[in-house]
Amino acid sequence: MNTYLADIKKKIEESELIVVGLGEEWNISLTTRNDERYQRIINDLKDAQEYRWILPYVYRIYTDEQLNQAYRNLFSMLEGKNYYVVATTVNRSFMPYVKEGRAVMPCGSDFQLKDNTLTVCEEVKKTQRAVEDFIVSLDAYVKGEILLTDIAFMHNEEGEIIPFNSVYSSNYNEEGYLADWNKYMKWLQGTMNRKTCLLELGAGLQFPSVFRFPFEKMAYFNQKAFCFRVHNSLYQVTEEMADRSKSIPMHSVDLFADFSM
Repeated sequence: MNTYLADIKKKIEESELIVVGLGEEWNISLTTRNDERYQRIINDLKDAQEYRWILPYVYRIYTDEQLNQAYRNLFSMLEGKNYYVVATTVNRSFMPYVKEGRAVMPCGSDFQLKDNTLTVCEEVKKTQRAVEDFIVSLDAYVKGEILLTDIAFMHNEEGEIIPFNSVYSSNYNEEGYLADWNKYMKWLQGTMNRKTCLLELGAGLQFPSVFRFPFEKMAYFNQKAFCFRVHNSLYQVTEEMADRSKSIPMHSVDLFADFSM
């Protein structure tokens, strides 16, 4: 185990509560990011920005062993601890590793379509077939078997494409995560004046209000809190939190994907 992970593990063991922030670095591993199949999709979406909402699905399908190993190592450290995960990654492949009811994804994912078609519909059989055709064709596109324009997209009554509900879709509907967010906010109230470990992992500046800025506040106001800020380039900590934080200049997935653990 490298020194950084040893420090994190020790702090987790000493803490009563742990807040884990999974940032955008956890969308996809660096290894897969350079894969030519993945790059083909990214190049397609550069020319067709209106289809970027398929990215959460692409990220999940391309979750590789490096990313899964990072999940295993992270959540093995959290075993038996009182923790909560708040994620700006839209790749929901980490969810099977999380204690039930202890995660919130404010940026959405590919879990449901924007109008809840995957869970609520009037003509169940007709809609289910449309969902199946869409997923099958999306898989075929991800594998390189068909073109982006050949995907059997679903459409609403107005003829508009129904996207996955995430920050990558236009008019993102945030209602889907609000119940989990309120639960998370209530849980956070119990961290004040308690030994709390804040793991800020791979958060850039795209969504700083989700946990990057809040973690800075918690590290400043809670004298018993300690924050690890891990990022490939945005690892610097503010002067106000310097005494109760540690910056780690590494890609957070690479850090936790330690196969020696």
